[in-house]
Amino acid sequence: MATGGPAFYQKLEEAKKYKQEGNQKYLAKDLRAAIRMYHKSLLYLKGIDMDKSDPLVHMLGQSKEEIPPDVLQEVSRLKGDCYNNLAACLLQQPEPDYHKIIDYCDKTLVISAANQKALFRKGVASYHLGDYEGALETLTKARGLPGGENDPKIKQYISHCKDGMAAHDQEVKNMYKAMF
Repeated sequence: MATGGPAFYQKLEEAKKYKQEGNQKYLAKDLRAAIRMYHKSLLYLKGIDMDKSDPLVHMLGQSKEEIPPDVLQEVSRLKGDCYNNLAACLLQQPEPDYHKIIDYCDKTLVISAANQKALFRKGVASYHLGDYEGALETLTKARGLPGGENDPKIKQYISHCKDGMAAHDQEVKNMYKAMF
């Protein structure tokens, strides 16, 4: 842990440390531990946000050292990375929580709208929830980013979405035929 300097620098260093530990756990396929580390990192990052917007400090008229813009950018980037990594971990669970995966991807995409991995993971989760049109839209965005046009996984899920949409359309047609 960094010593000296404003508390937000110390929190940032702790957040980086926990994210790195999460990455190591992820590579070792210890997904539960990786998830725990990413959550710890996010807690430290949220602590920096609290430092930035602490109403008590403003009410008491105390001055607090301003958080430099480059630190705020790094906090934002780290948050996006942690949320995206959490989505990756959850996708590999035996029974993924697809709603939570979409939530984490959405948080990543607010920070970095052109994050191909977040778009892909959100598309996969949407596909598994049966939202073929939403998944296709998201995966098409991922495919439109550099390198996406040649990504076989993106192509595969786009194909799955089209198949799912066709099957759904056929079910609707059959239902209407049965009605008349």
